[in-house]
Amino acid sequence: MNEIRINIGCGTMPTKGWINLDGSPSVILSKYPLFVKFLKKLSILNEAQCAFITFIIDNNIRYANAIKTLQFESNSVDVVYSSHMFEHLNKIDGQKFLQEVHRVLMPTLGIVRIAVPDIRKISQQFLNNPNSNAADVFMESTGLCDPPRFNRFFSLFVKNRNHQWMYDGDSLSLLLLEFGFVDVKVVNPGMTSIQNYGDLNLNERESDSVYVEARKKI
Repeated sequence: MNEIRINIGCGTMPTKGWINLDGSPSVILSKYPLFVKFLKKLSILNEAQCAFITFIIDNNIRYANAIKTLQFESNSVDVVYSSHMFEHLNKIDGQKFLQEVHRVLMPTLGIVRIAVPDIRKISQQFLNNPNSNAADVFMESTGLCDPPRFNRFFSLFVKNRNHQWMYDGDSLSLLLLEFGFVDVKVVNPGMTSIQNYGDLNLNERESDSVYVEARKKI
């Protein structure tokens, strides 16, 4: 039986041979090419957005809302991977996401690997920055700044990319333990407990990331 390995919130970094999912409105738009052409003609979508939609089609990226029901049976998924998506969820939505990941993972063998920006690394960079604009650089690097002011119509097609909550290895590990995961551990870049991980990038965004893996309790 083929393993079910899913990459949630893959964006422009899908994993070959995996099921790649993303919650961007662009994934929905990719199903309606004529509508995309219409929006482009009206200058509602720019060249970069249209290029991303083409990328979605070429890489067979499917739509999924990370805080709602994932379209997989309970106890059926071998691996869930998510890189730099979890921090875009607020605390409550993040908990909903972990509950759903826990539901779909296979007991004992199923592994979740989450990569997020490491607030500890970012904070240390701030403390070591001697420049007078260090605080501004810190705020920008957290991604917690106010989002751009889009009109309501435009916001239907552009996903808010600001961060909602930040983690380090300790806080993310405690959260996974709280939601019923076991064997929780921070792993170094390039290392994993995932068997047959294939083309999964184990060093994705290494410079500012922390990686945490866990299993589902029996």
